[in-house]
Amino acid sequence: MIKILMSNFKKAKNTAAMNRNTEAADDYTKAVEEYKANPNDYNCNEVKRLNKKLDESYEEIQKLDIGELFFSLYNQYVEYLASLTPDKIVCLFNLILDELILSSFTSVLSIMLSENIINKITFLEKYPRILKLLKLRNNINKKVSKIYLLIHLIIIISAILGNTYMFFI
Repeated sequence: MIKILMSNFKKAKNTAAMNRNTEAADDYTKAVEEYKANPNDYNCNEVKRLNKKLDESYEEIQKLDIGELFFSLYNQYVEYLASLTPDKIVCLFNLILDELILSSFTSVLSIMLSENIINKITFLEKYPRILKLLKLRNNINKKVSKIYLLIHLIIIISAILGNTYMFFI
């Protein structure tokens, strides 16, 4: 019972700290906009006061346990997903997977192109040690690219299975 109360207290503490930081950031943004529109001493002092408040809320977040912070962010993400319709969840799922596929593809492509660039640079023949290091790096990258391709394949298969699952829910 005490553990449940303590975990609820920590959740509430994290949520409150995150909300205070969000409010402080919003207030600071509004004050900066007002100061830009009408630069006077009052608005300048207001910006300084809200900047101090924002710093204090940021320090409060830094004092939180990192696990609690991730748990709080995870809970906020779950709440956000709960507020979405199934169509929007599928769209969000597809966007995330597309970004993962694009980043994996970009990594593999850069590894492949780096070998061509190294081979075309002629002045490296004057510096055999650098050329040797670059070729060693390139050989390691070739092995890493196989891992990237495997990850790429796993992401594509999970995307297909995830979309199929979401389609039939």
